[in-house]
Amino acid sequence: MEMTDEQKLFLMKRILDNISDGVFCVDLEKRIFYWNYAAEKITGYTEEEMIGKVCDDTSFRHMEHTNNCAVICPVAEAMADEKIHIKPVYVRGCNGEIIEIVVNAYPIVIDGNIVGAVEIFAQKSMVEFYEPAEKLEIKKLRDPATDFPDRSYISYYIESKIQEKRHFENPFIVTFIKINNLDNLIARNNKTIGDEIIKALGDQIKKRSRQSDLIGRWDRNTLVGVFASAGEENGLMLKRELYNQCMKVNVIYSNRNINIDISVGLAFGKNDDILPRIIKRAEKSLHDGNKER
Repeated sequence: MEMTDEQKLFLMKRILDNISDGVFCVDLEKRIFYWNYAAEKITGYTEEEMIGKVCDDTSFRHMEHTNNCAVICPVAEAMADEKIHIKPVYVRGCNGEIIEIVVNAYPIVIDGNIVGAVEIFAQKSMVEFYEPAEKLEIKKLRDPATDFPDRSYISYYIESKIQEKRHFENPFIVTFIKINNLDNLIARNNKTIGDEIIKALGDQIKKRSRQSDLIGRWDRNTLVGVFASAGEENGLMLKRELYNQCMKVNVIYSNRNINIDISVGLAFGKNDDILPRIIKRAEKSLHDGNKER
């Protein structure tokens, strides 16, 4: 079955929205009509802030060593000479920080006429040191005691799922699994018992999880799981399943079986979500569950 032009356009946008490089497009007036998610992650400027703005009038002006956009503007150069321009530049992020990026600017040509330009950019450090930096980042974003993704990694992942929900209606659930009696267990045993319990619970949950799901350590006594979902019924089933899986875990410490008490809370992703909002709902569900016990 051949795709329609509308389907091809949707597929192209979906691809651009999910690549790691920043991408934005401008018309002949340098008015921005497309701004992808990676551009937001690199600079901090959201799609809502940038669409419809002339790039010269935004804080995202390209600098060499000055604040004058006219000094160095690859998209203007690409439209002027119909050539590809590749160069390092500096831009100001949304918090005022200076970010060094490598820019690839291309003219957009339709029926032989220049109608705009597209710019693809990445942070210079990522371009020059991509593989080692990636490995270092992975190490930094893991809990050292369990090797599970840590709070920062989980946060990045949830933010990516929010974008998928917003743009593609991909449903997901955030779950919190808390060990309620961890302080008492540590007091009676040893502080390392907390790491052992978290590791055992996480390993048990991962056995029944899909590759696209995420299990990580949120804090000292809490795991977070991020799962694909098809609706609220799936969420309730998942909550019961997670609880049952955790209660099956047999933790032995100093030749004694350790009894653990857990609670599970969850929140469904919404199109208008931001990270703090969905975390707050999941934590509220967790605390409400404790009250019901």
